[in-house]
Amino acid sequence: MIIFPIIALGFFFNIEILILSQNEFDNLSEHSLRAICQKENILHFIITIFPFVACGLLLLGVVLLIYGCYKWRKIQNHLDEQVESDTTIKKINAKKMSAEEIVNKASFEVSETEVPFDIDPFINDSNPKSDVDKKGNYKAKSQDIRNSHINHIIDYMKVERMCFMEVNRQYGKRYDLQNNVKIDNIEYDFIAVSKYDNIDIIFEVKYWRSLPASSAISNMLYRLTKAGINYENSAHRNFRLTLIIVTPNKNIDLIKNRINKMQNENDIHSQIKIEYYVEEELLAKYNNI
Repeated sequence: MIIFPIIALGFFFNIEILILSQNEFDNLSEHSLRAICQKENILHFIITIFPFVACGLLLLGVVLLIYGCYKWRKIQNHLDEQVESDTTIKKINAKKMSAEEIVNKASFEVSETEVPFDIDPFINDSNPKSDVDKKGNYKAKSQDIRNSHINHIIDYMKVERMCFMEVNRQYGKRYDLQNNVKIDNIEYDFIAVSKYDNIDIIFEVKYWRSLPASSAISNMLYRLTKAGINYENSAHRNFRLTLIIVTPNKNIDLIKNRINKMQNENDIHSQIKIEYYVEEELLAKYNNI
């Protein structure tokens, strides 16, 4: 649209002008006179209308050119961000945690919230039979606790898997999600790599059957903040922190009050977004998948 008016203007200036003497004009036939008259009318119309048409086309062409450059730049930025996202994902995939590391991570998470079983079975007793009975009861109880710990680990991993499906449902259109990754010896539950900018989300999942000690919660929040800083330094991308707490419905209010109090007391902790998942609802939604 920009070139067309220029070509038309060049064509206009290159029109061959017909010069006739009075005698030649008088000797022209009626058909020739009519043709010359039509040509003059067309030329007059072009001279009158062309400047407006040319200006309109030029203006429209400039607008479309600017819009085209804007759209191209937007698409190019999106492609650049996608390439950066893909590069980050490849880097993360190279540091996937092993199955053993995943189990050890779950075991640590469970141990952090469980009450330790500390009973001395070797209590002196004047009755040997009583001493044997106590030792036997201790072994049985220890075995029950080990079994409970193992079942808790299995449940923890199951809950974490369901949380990943829920997070993927909520964020999958805008982020590429990776789970169970390790960067510089720091373990991450989920990392959501943005498809549209350089701000990613680091998710930490906690499955609490009861309210943990304040020291355990504080240590966990500190580790999550440290993991975010490590991610920024390693992946060279910005980040947001989200803590997902899964707990039975009866504990929701108690845990919310404790977390809110700790966040109000510490500005660093207040930067962490908290999402609460009710265990019963999560199981009803994903248990059969």
